[in-house]
Amino acid sequence: MACRPISHHEYKAESIPDIWECRYFVSGSKERPDGYEHDDLKDSGEFFHRWDGPRRDDDVYFISDEIFVNVKLRESKESEPTIKLRVCLDAYKGFQLWHTEFVERLPAPAEVWKQVLEQLKIKIGDDNEKQLSTSSQASEVERILCRAVPKPLCKQAVKLRWRYIGPLGEVEVAEVAVASIPPRSEDIASPPLYSVSFESKSTDTTGIRKIRDALKADRLGTPESYVQWLTHWPK
Repeated sequence: MACRPISHHEYKAESIPDIWECRYFVSGSKERPDGYEHDDLKDSGEFFHRWDGPRRDDDVYFISDEIFVNVKLRESKESEPTIKLRVCLDAYKGFQLWHTEFVERLPAPAEVWKQVLEQLKIKIGDDNEKQLSTSSQASEVERILCRAVPKPLCKQAVKLRWRYIGPLGEVEVAEVAVASIPPRSEDIASPPLYSVSFESKSTDTTGIRKIRDALKADRLGTPESYVQWLTHWPK
């Protein structure tokens, strides 16, 4: 599946490398998927030299009909709220190549919000555009974007993440709780969920694919990005 062509803007994060990602979502278990237990991964000297976590992030995704555009509002105890825009440039053997246009702390400048609205193909009105440019509160940004026209899907994902890092790439295992904005009754009974992601900054995916094959990731299901998965959540 090819990602759509993207025309880049002058306002973008030149210092952030593009990343190849292959992500799986596993639901219905209170435990990590077999073979992805913390002790096994952190002691796997063959692939990983260090690890970190857990780290908690509270993310809100704003999703239009374009599944290759990822707009994410993040709140973390470690930093101020940020707005992030990524676009998918290519796909290869289950991996997608994601390019970060920007990661901006709130309040973000007008150029940032102009690009967010353009990529999501939504309108919010002149008054709300001005309000976005001065807002330092994630809740205010969430309120404005979730009421845009046409209305995007607004999904919250609370993540508890661990990362395992080595010369061939990184593996992230995350406990994820998902909810719609506004909340819906069916969200309350949603099953436990884990995300497993294989990531590499290298232009050659051979190394990270070696890790994926060694950990037998194919048994986890079909790889999907957060945007793709959230468009049909809950199943």
